[in-house]
Amino acid sequence: MRGVSKVFRSPEGRELVALDGVDVDVADREFVCLIGPSGCGKSTLLRIIANLETLSAGAIEVHGRPHHEAVHRIGFVFQQDALLPWRSIVNNVGVGLEARAARNGRGCR
Repeated sequence: MRGVSKVFRSPEGRELVALDGVDVDVADREFVCLIGPSGCGKSTLLRIIANLETLSAGAIEVHGRPHHEAVHRIGFVFQQDALLPWRSIVNNVGVGLEARAARNGRGCR
């Protein structure tokens, strides 16, 4: 990660800087923990890495390629449950596979 920044804007136009110029290198097979107080940007950074949130500035690469090309290899577990209450457990588990198939132009099966 190089210069990763994220700015949220309120409906009134106020800015909240969640991340500002984050630089991180992670080696193959390296285990990394993000530790910090509530509100410091840990979850925002993870959401950006998982391509669930957009960058305001900076870049993320995985093995020299833009991270969105490798996002299918990135796992993410939410702090709070994120189940779709109208779906069964099996169908909730299948959401990721459905999204991946749709991204690859195969539609949902």
